[in-house]
Amino acid sequence: MTMNPLELIRREHEILIADLQEFDFIIHSEPINYPNLIHIFKRLDQFWKEHEDKEERVFNFLDSKGIAVPIKKILFEHGNLRSYRKKLIDSINSGSEYNIKQTLENEGVKLLNEIKGHIEREEWVLVSIKWETITLSKNEELAMEKMLKHFNFNEDEQ
Repeated sequence: MTMNPLELIRREHEILIADLQEFDFIIHSEPINYPNLIHIFKRLDQFWKEHEDKEERVFNFLDSKGIAVPIKKILFEHGNLRSYRKKLIDSINSGSEYNIKQTLENEGVKLLNEIKGHIEREEWVLVSIKWETITLSKNEELAMEKMLKHFNFNEDEQ
């Protein structure tokens, strides 16, 4: 029996939301703890990149099975979120606290709002699909098992 990738994506959303709350707290603190901010954002950015990749694979798979998934909208939003994250990474890499602060005030707040809205829209898609009703061929099941090994959970947590 294949693990439920939709539930795993939702669990990663919970992790992202917790990290976003921490990031939000840091960027609205005075003074900003820049070393902590940089650490949290780099961790969040790496997790988000891996999460997007998993989502895109799962949503593309669902689309290939004829399940209505707004894949173009999801991919478009992922591109927008990457551009915000890139601006933040570039400002962090500049080493300038002034540059980081300006970018946080503009792009950081936008990024937080966009990610939260994006996750909410994806959650609506995820809860509307019943994984148990999807028929998988043996090859699809093996491919899904292989892909799901890359989620940030072990089997004991399921």
